[in-house]
Parts: sequence; C-alpha cells; structure tokens
Amino acid sequence: MKNLDHGIWKSCISLPTKIRLYNVYIIPVIMYGANVWSLTVASQRRLDAFDQWCLRHILHIMHTAHVSVNNSEVRSRTE
Repeated sequence: MKNLDHGIWKSCISLPTKIRLYNVYIIPVIMYGANVWSLTVASQRRLDAFDQWCLRHILHIMHTAHVSVNNSEVRSRTE
C-alpha cells in the first residue's frame, strides 16, 4: 500500500478509479487464504483498522483528523 503512494494514491486519478483499484488489487491480497484463518476478534479489529487506514490514505485524510472524520463518514465517502 505504501509503495503505491506516489504512483497511484497521490496522482490525479479520479477517486472512483482509486477505490476500484483498491478493491480489485489490494483487498484480494489482504484476504488471500482468509477461508482457512481462524478469525478472532483481535484479528478482525486489525483488518478493520488496516482497511480504514487505507481508505483514509486514499482520501488524503490525516490521522490527526480522527475527531472531525469518523469511520462511518470514511465508509460513506468511499461507498
């Protein structure tokens, strides 16, 4: 995700295209082999946190903006 920073996420590509790229290329890599995982509450929280971090990164929302932009708003912006 971090390696794609300058090439894709900070480029002039439209937001819907960035979201589509995230859903097509990043999510499958993260979820590879998920059907054999024993998903615990802790691992589910870590996956959720990483997903939120990625979406905030794509939207250029700083981590210090946690008060003004909550997770549900990030989800609604990225559908």
